[in-house]
Amino acid sequence: MLCAIYKAITKKDEKIRLLASVTIITLLIFILLAQFKVMVLSPRYLIYLSPILLILAGVGISEFSKKGAALFLAFYLFAGVFYLSKDNEITSYKRNSLFTPAQMIKSINMSPEDLVIMPFGSSVLSLYTGKNSPKILNFEAIQEFRQTENNNIYSTDQQQLFKMLNKTRIFKDIIIPDTNISKNFENYINSYIDKVPLNHSVLLIATGTDRNTLMENDRYQNYFRTVQHPEDDLMFAFMTEFFRTVNKLLAEKCELIGTQTDELHTYVLYKKVKN
Repeated sequence: MLCAIYKAITKKDEKIRLLASVTIITLLIFILLAQFKVMVLSPRYLIYLSPILLILAGVGISEFSKKGAALFLAFYLFAGVFYLSKDNEITSYKRNSLFTPAQMIKSINMSPEDLVIMPFGSSVLSLYTGKNSPKILNFEAIQEFRQTENNNIYSTDQQQLFKMLNKTRIFKDIIIPDTNISKNFENYINSYIDKVPLNHSVLLIATGTDRNTLMENDRYQNYFRTVQHPEDDLMFAFMTEFFRTVNKLLAEKCELIGTQTDELHTYVLYKKVKN
């Protein structure tokens, strides 16, 4: 496809060059934003460029000879089918990161009155759990923590400080003390826990590398005190703080039933015993 796009760009056509310029400038902007850690460079943020790239590729293919175009399309189709037929690591990870928790939820017979807390993929987990799905805390941690005006997480004072001071310093002030993220966050999590009836279950799920954030308070705080570049570890810190606070709040009203792990997840099961 790159050959076809290059063929299109070298064609002396103002409209084609305009499309190519838009694509190149957009890519450069996203690369710069990623370099300055404003956002993560991810294909999903660039998906709107796909139609432009397909148009450029189509124009380029039209410049090939009939034999060249046929060979290109045949190779392209073969490569696509071959890739889709392979159970590659990324596809397997994405499928299992949601399918396996759904199987766990069904295996312990969770009901619609129970609660699942899973800060990765929570917005789509119900698609895998079926009709009798338990309540799922709709909290995608990566997006939520980045919103510095998020009332579900940060207090009014914290939100004001974000406008005046370095974000890393504020996060460090949140993380180092043995306190919860904020009263706002406590109230938000408790609003879900309080709706769970007595003797019903709450399942906390950590996915993939998030499992590494399930560490003891002292070890976690010492790690963040000594790390040389805390700004590079903020997401790790967010997730650790999330699980630390949620586990603490669950311990106040629930009894720990047990912990189980599989290849990708750690499951922490609680039973609510106190209102």
